[in-house]
Amino acid sequence: MLPLMIPSLLNGALPARLIALSTPAAVRGWTVGQLLSATVMKVDGAAGTAMLQIGERRVQAQVSGPMNPGQRLELRVLETGARTLLERLPAPQENAMRVQQQALRERLPQAVPMRDLLPALERAAQRADAVAAPAANTRAAAATQAIVNVLPAFKDLAQPEALKRAMQASGLFLESNLARATDADLRQLLPRDLKVSLLRLVQAVSPGAAPPPSAPAADAATSRHAELQTRAAPVRAEPRQVALPPPALEDGPPAHPRIAEQARGGIAAIEVNQLRAIAETGQGSAIWTMDLPVRDPAGELRYLGLEVEEESIPRQGEMHRQWSMTVRMDIEPLGPMCARVTLIEDSVHTVIWSERPATAELARLHAEWLRTQMRQAGLEPAEVQCLQGQPVPRAAAAPTPLVDTHA
Repeated sequence: MLPLMIPSLLNGALPARLIALSTPAAVRGWTVGQLLSATVMKVDGAAGTAMLQIGERRVQAQVSGPMNPGQRLELRVLETGARTLLERLPAPQENAMRVQQQALRERLPQAVPMRDLLPALERAAQRADAVAAPAANTRAAAATQAIVNVLPAFKDLAQPEALKRAMQASGLFLESNLARATDADLRQLLPRDLKVSLLRLVQAVSPGAAPPPSAPAADAATSRHAELQTRAAPVRAEPRQVALPPPALEDGPPAHPRIAEQARGGIAAIEVNQLRAIAETGQGSAIWTMDLPVRDPAGELRYLGLEVEEESIPRQGEMHRQWSMTVRMDIEPLGPMCARVTLIEDSVHTVIWSERPATAELARLHAEWLRTQMRQAGLEPAEVQCLQGQPVPRAAAAPTPLVDTHA
């Protein structure tokens, strides 16, 4: 279609992605479709022209849209002759952004939050295990129960190493672990990784799935299968077959297509957080968001919302790294709470919000104990505030939108 549009384009203003050259002698030898690299030498915005360095040639060009001296351009030759027409190709980062946007568009409608997914899977596992069922139900029960069995206890997350393991197993870092971890590390991580567990569940309830082999061959086979599936996950979409909201698992007997549907929704929810981390990561800063399902003291499923932010901030004429972690939870008998801990070098700033007055007072009574624990860990508690209510959104730059609705 574009060649048919060229004559009409040349009669009016150029679109931002097109560049027109009116010096055919300078570009003799170029062919349609040829790829070129150019450097912007000079720009005259008022006249809509620019001087480009293409190889050893400098050419005057008619341009439209923003352009800066020193900017590198990737071009494709669209037409040659009395007037040569070039197309500006997207920069690599622009292509990456388009891929991220497309992936988000596909996964956002698929995503099933963990607080909806895991209770349904747990009920499905209990029901499938209780029924004298064929091998397919046995596989479904084993795979769903495996997901539930590896969830950490809330009390264990008070230990830094246990919290670190839980974050590593949230699914957010699976591909990174597959790329960088040692085989010994993977043998520890993969059986507990939430995304791997959901991939195994999809495999277990898929038509024609073989009965699970005996260990340790089973672990090796499923780990390899999960690795191969997970490496493809960011670029492959699994389209949903039903409209939202997703069907509830508790209605009727175990239905393996519906279990697989829900499991894929959980995988999509994890991938939304992965893509969000990429989209919100800018120069000198990064944000990771994850949902950690845990067991409370009564054995019930609860959920921690974690956000970890790293940024570089100016301080006394130098750039310093600042880490912040925000934790949101609603666990009885404390009720809804939020804590934000910010680390600047060895100085720690802590703010705890509690919606219930009694919980806020309890936090105040333990503030000095918290300061003591920080000092024993080698940190300086610059601030510990215990407030009633909810956190006020930080006055920061507007968040990056997950999906560009105008694209």
